[in-house]
Amino acid sequence: MGAAQFSTGYKMRKLEAVLFLVCLWCLISLSCAGRLSSSRQKLEVQKHLKRLNKPPIKTIQSPDGDIIDCVHISHQPAFDHPFLKDHKIQMRPSYHPEGLFDDNKMSTGSKERTNPITQLWHMNGKCPEDTIPIRRTKKEDVLRASSVKRYGKKKHRSIPKPRSADPDFMNESGHQHAIAYVEGEKFYGAKATINVWEPKIQQPNEFSLSQIWILGGSFGEDLNSIEADTLSNSHYSHVIIEQSPDGDIIDCVHISHQPAFDHPFLKDHKIQMRPSYHPEGLFDDNKMSTGSKERTNPITQLWHMNGKCPEDTIPIRRTKKEDVLRASSVKRYGKKKHRSIPKPRSADPDFMNESGHQHAIAYVEGEKFYGAKATINVWEPKIQQPNEFSLSQIWILGGSFGEDLNSIEAGWQVSPDLYGDNNTRLFTYWTSDAYQATGCYNLLCSGFIQVNSEIAMGASISPVSAFRNSQYDISILVWKDPKEGNWWMQFGNGYVLGYWPSFLFSYLAESASMIEWGGEVVNTEPDGQHTSTQMGSGHFPEEGFGKSSYFRNIQVVDSSNNLKSPKGLGTFTERSNCYDVQIGNNGDWGHYFYYGGPGKNPNCP
Repeated sequence: MGAAQFSTGYKMRKLEAVLFLVCLWCLISLSCAGRLSSSRQKLEVQKHLKRLNKPPIKTIQSPDGDIIDCVHISHQPAFDHPFLKDHKIQMRPSYHPEGLFDDNKMSTGSKERTNPITQLWHMNGKCPEDTIPIRRTKKEDVLRASSVKRYGKKKHRSIPKPRSADPDFMNESGHQHAIAYVEGEKFYGAKATINVWEPKIQQPNEFSLSQIWILGGSFGEDLNSIEADTLSNSHYSHVIIEQSPDGDIIDCVHISHQPAFDHPFLKDHKIQMRPSYHPEGLFDDNKMSTGSKERTNPITQLWHMNGKCPEDTIPIRRTKKEDVLRASSVKRYGKKKHRSIPKPRSADPDFMNESGHQHAIAYVEGEKFYGAKATINVWEPKIQQPNEFSLSQIWILGGSFGEDLNSIEAGWQVSPDLYGDNNTRLFTYWTSDAYQATGCYNLLCSGFIQVNSEIAMGASISPVSAFRNSQYDISILVWKDPKEGNWWMQFGNGYVLGYWPSFLFSYLAESASMIEWGGEVVNTEPDGQHTSTQMGSGHFPEEGFGKSSYFRNIQVVDSSNNLKSPKGLGTFTERSNCYDVQIGNNGDWGHYFYYGGPGKNPNCP
């Protein structure tokens, strides 16, 4: 009996122990499963965040706690779609609908007056060119959703179905609406100006919105919908792209984001939108000779054919990877070689050989100059070697011809090495140390501050002159503002382009000591012979109008900010049998000269 009771008690204790172990195992399994499920969810959330949040070029902290990532336009989430793998972005619509109402139209009564609107993150910055702003998705955003898969999606059947009194539809949807609508035709878009409020929300999983619906299909499983809440369309993007017919891309960049402001001394610079004073001159740029023989024509830039930049932006020719790779080094991209300034009266053969640059110029010196002007005949000279160029320009010079030379330059050039083609282009250049460390072409470094939204530095100018045919000119004026001291540039009769701040220079901070006008080519002596790269039209000066290129209405700016004829105009060329210059003077053209040549010829082997 006792043995039987012992045996029974032993079995019961054994059973209890087994049951305890089973329960313990279940608890551990459930705990592990919970931890595994939690770990899997965390991994899923992280993976989703990585897919949504693309690597930013710049990050902006908004006052409301949002983080705005400035993501490169080609890295945005849209391109995760397999059908968009090789998609070419359409930077602007082909056509824009014309409407009845102007968004800026206000009622004359103050009762119905509205005000402009913006986004909070704009208070702390803006995104740079080639990027788009994307609100960063945080972990808490995803965790608030019913599931990772459902994050960022509306519930099924949330579209308002007019005339539907189906209580099941309304109860299942849980969405309620107050809308106006049209139907029965084919529609190709919609627009509205929407009054903006901040309605109170009772439950965290509820929302309130005001929007436009663009709908197609039935209200069943095949419904198509595009929906948008529009705040305002009065704020233009600060980077707009214009595709030029010559293959250039012109970026319309906000004036305060241009490369000039990378300079440490321009960090808090207030842009001077116009010069304090404009020099008064002798010649009207629109003045034409009464003889048809010397009649010239207006000129423009090729990219204007496809659009213009909006206000508060400036056009900048986009630098491509190929442009930089053509340079001798990344550091030297956009820079001239050292000692490329024409040095009148220099017969030093070492200077000419070391430079590799040849010139045919007119010049003045011996006074203090505060600017210069000329109307320049425009051609498209042939270039023999890709690393050679041909240009026609004005030089504003200060200092010696040693290491301290200051120079401001502007004109037109053909430079396959710099631009990748043989187009004639408007250009500027500056240096304060004889082309060593400072300065560059156009806007390829910090320095020149552009204020004009219509003319792009480095962009093609068109049309160009043709031999014994139509002639085309550009007018360039560079002068020192007597009040602010900055050096301003004007293109044509009405385009004040911008200025070089005076602090960039040492000698030119006060005045110039020499002015030069004329042509320059690079002679690399291919095959040990003189280059056949042309200067100007490629024809010698004695051939005259319609055949040889010219500068006319040559003037200098004096200390009283007046344009006047230059005194003691001299000429200089290293090899007149390759490129030459001849000066003249008459009533229509004032001081002028013809210049240029073919380069290699029987007299220039």
